Amino acid sequence: MDLLKYLAIEDKSKMADTDTARCFGLISERFPVITELKNVWDDFHDTLMGDSENELDEFIERYGVFKEEDGTPQEREGYTEIEKFVAGIKKDIAPVKNAISFSLSSGFVEGGNCRYKSVKRLMFGRAGQDHLFCKIYAISIIMRQSLNPKELVTDWLENTARKIWPKRKKRDAALDIS
Repeated sequence: MDLLKYLAIEDKSKMADTDTARCFGLISERFPVITELKNVWDDFHDTLMGDSENELDEFIERYGVFKEEDGTPQEREGYTEIEKFVAGIKKDIAPVKNAISFSLSSGFVEGGNCRYKSVKRLMFGRAGQDHLFCKIYAISIIMRQSLNPKELVTDWLENTARKIWPKRKKRDAALDIS
């Protein structure tokens, strides 16, 4: 996993003190596919972060399915993982080209969806729909109003919780929330 991080990171100095960085030369010597993956990753990263859609076509041409001299794809059984990756890009060519040519991003929306789905996985089955709603609602309040979650919970315990749960008897004072 660290090797993939090292390959994907743009500024290699951030991982300069790791064992992976120190041994990368030895690893790539022993496993030449690592060098090939690094080259493919660097080319794809440069293409995606660039501003020319033509570079994507060149990337597809360079790493796509091997072609005969007349330009027809060569039929064979086993495609490499890189060729499968390029085939996936070909299927979604319009969105990938839009990602290159437009500076707009839907990353903030995807981040919210990811956060919601992770909370849903944690809460929905075990805690029930009411608890799921309360958790999502609390997260949305925290995110919208830039509140400190600790202060929000403390405020809720001091003000709202006492209205919902009346004071316990003296014998239960040790179990009291506040």
